[in-house]
Amino acid sequence: MVLQQVRQHHIHAASQEGAGHAKANPAATAGDNGRPAGEFAHQSLSRAACLATCSHTKMKAADCHKENRPEYRGRGMLSLYHFGPVANSLTPLLCLLEKGLAFENRLLNSRNWEHHDPAFRKISPEGMVPVLVHDGRVVRESTVINEYLEDVFTDNPLRPADMWERAEMRVWTKYVDEYFCPALTVLGAHGATPFASKIDKAEMAQRLANMPNAEVRAKWEKVSSTGFSEAELEDARRRLGNVAYKLEGQLAHGQDWLLGEQYTLADIKWYSMVPGLPRMMPAICNPEATPAIMAWLERMVGREAVRQLEGFHP
Repeated sequence: MVLQQVRQHHIHAASQEGAGHAKANPAATAGDNGRPAGEFAHQSLSRAACLATCSHTKMKAADCHKENRPEYRGRGMLSLYHFGPVANSLTPLLCLLEKGLAFENRLLNSRNWEHHDPAFRKISPEGMVPVLVHDGRVVRESTVINEYLEDVFTDNPLRPADMWERAEMRVWTKYVDEYFCPALTVLGAHGATPFASKIDKAEMAQRLANMPNAEVRAKWEKVSSTGFSEAELEDARRRLGNVAYKLEGQLAHGQDWLLGEQYTLADIKWYSMVPGLPRMMPAICNPEATPAIMAWLERMVGREAVRQLEGFHP
């Protein structure tokens, strides 16, 4: 079961950039879904997701309206702009579901490069995704968003009460942001080279000129032309091998979650990236080589909030 979930996750994640932006499908053009480019999707929680969320928090479906939710009273409005339950967008999405918080589901269409539209860049000037808007104030960066949600909404805590353990949790989330995610992004972005290289040069030049983030722009310049070198790809694979070794070692002590018996933001952060490993690196991440990782993935897939993620795919 978990391998099926992992493969499904990777199909979606393969079209995403790991560093906070969606890697849009280069073969798609603006407006190909019947909506004008720039008109990004605005969806409230679907009825099914709403009912699931209310079930998770032991509330009636009618109480799913934010004004009736106890954690919302006096706390303001939450809106999450994201690309669906993959990579960095998954991080705050899963946190919101785990905490049972009502929010506006604002799904951006990466195939139409909506994160570079002027309308969205008024919210996120560099086109960074995901973005949380709380009562009109913008919170950026997926890891920071989750910490913010923990600070503001203290029910259903996802951080250890012990300050040393909380520091350890942050070491693990920091590792994903600074080491794991960049390596995974190289392999994921490289997979788009056959498609990106077929885009009309004038169109790609226009797309590149509209990318406000210099680092992302440089990556797309490479992806749409030569792709990453074999040396760069080999270095990314080496680092992902280190990632699998580190995670397997941490989970091999027999605990259910990264920090022991408590499920935390560290588990959420790692789950945003780990499901792609068995497919991208099957030789190093499989039931024989990394049984603890695979068992952890099974436990993650079994969580109600994780199952609810399926309702948020584009």
